Amino acid sequence: MFRGLVRSALRFTTSPVWTRIKRIALFFAGAAILGIAWQLTVAGLLGKLFPGEGSAAISKLNTVILSRDWRALIDIVVVGPVIEEFIFRYALFKVLNFPRLGVWPTIVLSALPFGLVHLHIGPLTATFATLTGLIHGYVYATTKDIWCAVGTHSGINVAALGITAFTLAHSA
Repeated sequence: MFRGLVRSALRFTTSPVWTRIKRIALFFAGAAILGIAWQLTVAGLLGKLFPGEGSAAISKLNTVILSRDWRALIDIVVVGPVIEEFIFRYALFKVLNFPRLGVWPTIVLSALPFGLVHLHIGPLTATFATLTGLIHGYVYATTKDIWCAVGTHSGINVAALGITAFTLAHSA
C-alpha cells in the first residue's frame, strides 16, 4: 500500500503536469522577488516624472489592504492577472499574428493597450502597467505558456501589495 503511494507520487513528480506546475510557481516566485526591486526602482523614477500621481494607486491599494477585503485581494492577485493575460497576451498575440509580425512588435502592441486599461488610476500606473506589460509579453513570447505570464503578473501584483502593506505598517 505505502509503496504504491510512493510510486504514484514519484510518477506524478516527473509528469508533465507537475513540471508545468513547478515552472509556473517558479515564474510567480521570481516575479514576486524581482517585482519588489522593479517596483521600487521604476515607481521611484516614474514618481519623479508624475509627482503626486502615485497617490491614487497607493490609496486604492491602502483601501484594499486596510479593509482586509479578501475578494479584492483575490481579484488583484488571481482574477485580474488571468483575465488580463488571456486578453492582452493570448488573444492579442493571436490577433496580431505573432509569428508574422515578429516578437518585439507584438510584445509592444500588446503592452500598450494593457497600459491604457490602467489609465483610469493615473498616468503613473498606466506607464508602469505598460512597462510590466512588456515583461509579461516577453515571458509569454519566450515560454509560449500563458500560465507563466499569469504567474509573472500575479507575482508583480503580490510585490505591489507587499510593498504597500510594508509602507503602511511602517508609516504609523
